[in-house]
Amino acid sequence: MSIKVKINPILEFILMIVYLSEINESRFIVTENNEFNERINNNFSHLKDHPLVLKMPEMWDKNFCWLGMVHTVMFLNEDFKFPDYKDYLSLFTENYEISLEETLDYISELKTLYDQSGFEAFIKQEYQVYKPLIDDLEKVLNERPLIQILDNYLGVTTKPFNIILSLFRRGFMSLETRSIIVCQLSRFLLEMAQQRNEFDRSIFNGVWHELSHPIINPLTDEHFEDNNIDFEVQYYCDINESIIWGITNRLSLLNGLITENDLPIVYENGKRNRAPKSQETTELLALYESDDKFKNIRDFYPELIKLF
Repeated sequence: MSIKVKINPILEFILMIVYLSEINESRFIVTENNEFNERINNNFSHLKDHPLVLKMPEMWDKNFCWLGMVHTVMFLNEDFKFPDYKDYLSLFTENYEISLEETLDYISELKTLYDQSGFEAFIKQEYQVYKPLIDDLEKVLNERPLIQILDNYLGVTTKPFNIILSLFRRGFMSLETRSIIVCQLSRFLLEMAQQRNEFDRSIFNGVWHELSHPIINPLTDEHFEDNNIDFEVQYYCDINESIIWGITNRLSLLNGLITENDLPIVYENGKRNRAPKSQETTELLALYESDDKFKNIRDFYPELIKLF
């Protein structure tokens, strides 16, 4: 079955609310001038003083932000309802310190604004604007068996997944529900990759990276629990990002996307992106590939964690 790429209009609508509210989160969404943002300004700048836009900074400060916001959207259907409400409620209460009632009320009000604003028609037009990018993306995604490559390397079977293209988001992201992984790619980063002639590499690395998180993060969770390690965000991210950068580096080498000569720049890029030990993990994973006693990445994780 071929991989298809979609745009999630509800996600883009809520990201637009963040953008119009002028929350200073340029790491989360693209705030600098570009053609897409100009079209947003031309069509929706009149909403800047809308009560729901003005309320967004308050909601953001209450943790309706980053993963909490995007995770919420991933559970919503086109009517802003929760078909898998029990799963959402479980995830929400386990991971996000935010008022559920207030969040549901806010989402209900956003549904009304979404219907009144004409955003759905706007995003359909934007889909046509970015259809050449989506076509190029789907072509690359289906040129090689990238999921089979990842599964064979890690010794796992990846859960069902969807790939969405975000027009607002600055970076790539993966989110997991009980039944599916959502891999979110960034229009902004893909356009930059096209300009640098790194489009194929960016797509493969991005998808491998994001689909590795649901495999590696739980192993780190187990390590923390088994060893009574206090959770610290930076340390946790350093571990996961460094290991996953090592995985994508090895896959890129093995599949001819980069050469050994590219590695110094790749390692420096890793350090700038919360992967301080990507060189060490890349080099150690060569042992994983050569020693048959390691059947999968879980078997090898105890070796990797020694680096930290």
